[in-house]
Amino acid sequence: MKFALRIQAINKGGSLNTTDGKFIVRNADEVIFLLTADTDYKLNFNPDFKDPKTYVGPDPEQTTLAMMDAAAAKSYNELCERHKTDYTQLFGRVQLQLNPRAPMTLQYPAVTDLPTYQRLARYRKGNPDYLAGRNLLSVRAILINCQFTPRQSPGQPARNVGQRGRWPMACRLP
Repeated sequence: MKFALRIQAINKGGSLNTTDGKFIVRNADEVIFLLTADTDYKLNFNPDFKDPKTYVGPDPEQTTLAMMDAAAAKSYNELCERHKTDYTQLFGRVQLQLNPRAPMTLQYPAVTDLPTYQRLARYRKGNPDYLAGRNLLSVRAILINCQFTPRQSPGQPARNVGQRGRWPMACRLP
């Protein structure tokens, strides 16, 4: 599997140079970093296992270049609004309310003030906590971010779909 990642910095004011693979920014009023990444993984529900290219899609060198050119042609505000629209559309599809009276703010002293490892220990001993709903939101945010391909066609999975659902084996959510 081929992978490509591109980073472009756009500065306002000051100077921007690259040296030895590093961005050097001096006296800039603002710097925007654009990042594109892709693989050549192609989802294939009817693979021909005799074909070594059965899961090989578009060249990520080319797709990341096209994505970078498209992003660089837009203003920061355009990129931000498009991101919010795309992300909100995906994230806002699900709501989970397990206990409407659960403390959702940090009220001192409250269980929510405890570090997560202590909350998990209390939860495993049978003490109520409201981590499940929060974990759902966190996991959804992570999955959206790791699978998201901007403006993909409706019903089409992201090209990096192979990364979905890969969790560290030691991860034990309540």
